[in-house]
Amino acid sequence: MTLSFSIITFNRIHGLDVGCGCLSAPAKDTMGILTWLRDFFILVLLIGLVWLAAGNQSIYNHDDTTKETTDMSDLNQVLKQMDFQFFGSGEHGMSIEGMRKVIGNDHFLFLDVRANEEVKHLSFPFALHIPLNDLPDRLAEVPRDKFIVAFCSSVFRGAVAYTYLLASGYEEVKGLTASSEDMAKAFKPGPLSKM
Repeated sequence: MTLSFSIITFNRIHGLDVGCGCLSAPAKDTMGILTWLRDFFILVLLIGLVWLAAGNQSIYNHDDTTKETTDMSDLNQVLKQMDFQFFGSGEHGMSIEGMRKVIGNDHFLFLDVRANEEVKHLSFPFALHIPLNDLPDRLAEVPRDKFIVAFCSSVFRGAVAYTYLLASGYEEVKGLTASSEDMAKAFKPGPLSKM
């Protein structure tokens, strides 16, 4: 199953129009409402999972004798901002159309958080690949002066990476609201010729 969003609005980012997914008002059909609600609740669930994982995470010093609890204040601040209006605005996501418009713009960095096994079979040469489970140890590789767009094979890990990056102080971050399958379709001759 892939998540889908209706494309109804565009934002101006660094002189480019970047589409973002959100619910059209009023929704044209019941399936549109149900799809949007499903997507909204999945994202809320993902944020909850990140919060729980971070809350139970511990950091050990180099001699493994002192245990320190991870500070949750940054994640708490991010979560407090993620209300209904936040998700309804679509500011958290970028569509395939938005992706097409910013590929090649040096200010945007696509962050592929899929596993090594997945990337071995389907890779995106324009993206920085750091598996989600390696992201905490390799966070310094993600530049803070770029606009980061996290993605994975089905939106789930991309949403976790998006929340983690925000909690880590990254200011320009979005999650791609499409699967890697949808991304691959964007690079067929027809769509590619329009980039």
